[in-house]
This record gives sequence, structure tokens and C-alpha cells, in this order.
Amino acid sequence: VTQPSFHGTNGTIPSDALISFSIDAATGALETLQEVPAGGLFPRHFSYNDDASLVAVGLQSDGRVVVIARDAATGELGDFVAWADVEGEVSNVIFA
Repeated sequence: VTQPSFHGTNGTIPSDALISFSIDAATGALETLQEVPAGGLFPRHFSYNDDASLVAVGLQSDGRVVVIARDAATGELGDFVAWADVEGEVSNVIFA
């Protein structure tokens, strides 16, 4: 998967995907609901803000953290709302 670069160039960057599922309560079966770019490579960890309207994703291989809009009722992920390149490999992200 590729996506537009965060650095304002016309290029693209490689990105792993984030995949969301629904779970059938009776059978435990999974159904794929959505597959979206994660914002880079190796999404190591993610966390939600208090009202679950945002998800922060730590991208270990790219040294980047992205924040993605999220519909708290459906779980559907939307647009990137923020990003930051950081030093080293990101191992976790926590909303405080």
C-alpha cells in the first residue's frame, strides 16, 4: 500500500494497513470492515483518546506517530489529522 507523503511533496510513501473487523457475538467470526493506510511502516502500537474520536498510531520502522480521526460509534477510521517524525523507533503511543 502507498499513500501521499506527509512532507508536502507530490510523492508517495510505503504504508502498512490498519484493518478493522466486526465480531459476530454468537460465533466469534470476524468480518473485515475497513482497510486503510497506517501512515507508514510497522504500526507497532495504537491508542485512543478519551472519547475514542482519535487514534494515535506509532510507526516503529518510520519513527513516526500519526493521529487519525475515528468515528467512535462505528469504529471507522477517517483522515490523518496530525503527524510527527520522532527520533528512533516508536514502541508505543499513549494519549494522556
